[in-house]
Amino acid sequence: MRNHNEKARDMARSASTSSARRTVRKTRVAIRRRERARLRAELHAVSGTPDPLDYEGDLTWRDREAICEMLRDRRMSNNPGPLISWATRTVAKHPEIQAESPRAQVQHFRRVLPPGVPGYRAAEGLYWAFAGPRFPRRSALRRRGSTKPTLRHMIETLIAHGRHGDLNRRSRAGIAPFEIVFIAHPAERVIDDEHPAPGKLTPFRVVRERRRRPIRFLAGAHDIDAFVADITRSSGEEGEIVRRLYAEITL
Repeated sequence: MRNHNEKARDMARSASTSSARRTVRKTRVAIRRRERARLRAELHAVSGTPDPLDYEGDLTWRDREAICEMLRDRRMSNNPGPLISWATRTVAKHPEIQAESPRAQVQHFRRVLPPGVPGYRAAEGLYWAFAGPRFPRRSALRRRGSTKPTLRHMIETLIAHGRHGDLNRRSRAGIAPFEIVFIAHPAERVIDDEHPAPGKLTPFRVVRERRRRPIRFLAGAHDIDAFVADITRSSGEEGEIVRRLYAEITL
């Protein structure tokens, strides 16, 4: 780093460098473009209203959900590796810090890190590194082997216990035959005989559509492979029914 006396500040700033900056910038441009198109359509509607005070549209709405999702994507691409390595080495060099609990270690670094958003984000990353949940490495899982039964094993067990019909009956009763789908339509300009140039601007809109959802039933022992492949690609409701029924048998 540049200055040793500003090591904590430099490490906090390095943790906020994202590898998805270009993608986030493109997403931000798309959100603002969509918002401008919607606002132009709203203003066009206001101009055609005899009394603007009677207009019931929203001229101040902003797509906060899309902006929050953009920020989450950027923070997921941060680079906390150097910060965590520096903090780990610091703890190893100081026995008094090493003897403290993980939460106390995080609090120690929070006092060292600079105030403001960079320090807060850096301390948040250290919290998940020191005091967060511990997950086994993937290589350790491969060596140890998974004791969790697979979906295919569960279905074979259900068929062996004669619960094939019970599985299909529960799927028919527990899964809704229809699902609600939200379809986003971008803003577009329509130019036709009824709307000559410059045409009519249709704002960005989200349409709620009700679609029929086919329920996947198990045909028999010969259909296990295809059944597992189909319910894995679907929303997972059939798989959840299989797991609950398997738990009733094995308990």
